[in-house]
Amino acid sequence: MPEKSDLDGAILALEVAGTPPHFHITNFLTGLGERKMLQKFSAIIIGLPQATASWKESSKKKRREYRKYQKIRIKQKVKEYTRDTPILFNFNFGHITPNIPLPIGGEVRLDPETESISLKF
Repeated sequence: MPEKSDLDGAILALEVAGTPPHFHITNFLTGLGERKMLQKFSAIIIGLPQATASWKESSKKKRREYRKYQKIRIKQKVKEYTRDTPILFNFNFGHITPNIPLPIGGEVRLDPETESISLKF
């Protein structure tokens, strides 16, 4: 893990590979929050959850419900530790297809109103 001081103003990018129970990501966020690390980030971006083989048999409605519930749980957990950090959801990075590479480093601009990201390297 980086030093806490290295996190000041950074953007946290998270994604869930597959469809694990929601408590995995909320437990991770709790760990960051309890260590006073979650509060250091200027924003959090969440990758769109992957549709695994079991999801292919699921309806689009069930996939939407899963994503909606995950979004609610993440918002609740982050707000326990920091009220002002914007959270942007459903970006195509990580294990989702199509996958857009998310380079590390450089300048990042987030627009929570339009839920857009621009990168400059």
